[in-house]
Amino acid sequence: MPGKVVLVTGAGSGIGLAAAAGFARLGASVRVLGRTDERAAEAASLTRERVPDADVRPVTCDLGRPTALRTFVEEFSEREDRLDVLVNNAGVMPDEREHTDDGVELTFATHVLAPWVLINGLAPLLERSAPARVINVTSGGQYDQKIPDGDLQSEDTSYGPKKIYARTKREQLVLTEQWAGVPA
Repeated sequence: MPGKVVLVTGAGSGIGLAAAAGFARLGASVRVLGRTDERAAEAASLTRERVPDADVRPVTCDLGRPTALRTFVEEFSEREDRLDVLVNNAGVMPDEREHTDDGVELTFATHVLAPWVLINGLAPLLERSAPARVINVTSGGQYDQKIPDGDLQSEDTSYGPKKIYARTKREQLVLTEQWAGVPA
């Protein structure tokens, strides 16, 4: 993938780190997104440990904050000439229900809203780099959950970390199908 640019969210561990290292091994220039500068730098360092000669650059955005996402999309689009692959991998599972500074339920903001804003906002960059790809990392737990009618953020549902995690991953899958044009 020499000459290709890949953005990976949640690249500090697990699937995200493996994806970042895998793309770097293939010769891509990888942007590892972290919630803070420290987490992004750590993700870049961990990726370079696995692929020492990799072109890995840390980028920062708190995906749980919609206003920060919009700023990130603008700045990333101005800074980068292309984006060949966007990997939406970041995930959260807080023990208690949390809300972002913007008033959005945190798990929903990270798993559903953030990928939507990233895909929508980075679409011009992805289109210029065609054939570009978006990879949304979901979870098998989503098969046990239905999307609640009229309650996308699950505010009217008793909170359980695994339940809300799985539900938002189900919502992410539905969005992925919509973006891909899969008939309902």
